[in-house]
Amino acid sequence: MAMQYGGNRNSPKGNRDSSGLTAEHANRFAAMKADEEQRERYRAEEEAKIQAERRVQEKNMDQTEALIAAIRAQVEKEKAEKAKAAGLSAANNTAKKEEGKPKPTYKTISPEELARIEEKKRLKQA
Repeated sequence: MAMQYGGNRNSPKGNRDSSGLTAEHANRFAAMKADEEQRERYRAEEEAKIQAERRVQEKNMDQTEALIAAIRAQVEKEKAEKAKAAGLSAANNTAKKEEGKPKPTYKTISPEELARIEEKKRLKQA
């Protein structure tokens, strides 16, 4: 009888039965597959959570943007109303001033008069 690596065929340390290897291999493969499926489920759950959170954030952003747009429209409307009211009141005030008083007239002064006026101002300040 020839000695093989690992000992005698009949010894416990000898070559294993190929069906034992196949069963062990199948068990390891099944365990690896179960782990991989579990990781895939976890990954899918995490992705679903992320997507849900993204949808909530997008909805909040849309609501915020709509609120900002509404506020801007209201501010523009109020500005237009104020400008219109100010324009009317300014026109009324201008018309009243023109009716009651003549327009002021300015006269040109000579350089000597300008020097005299500046001298008075300088003396008042000193």
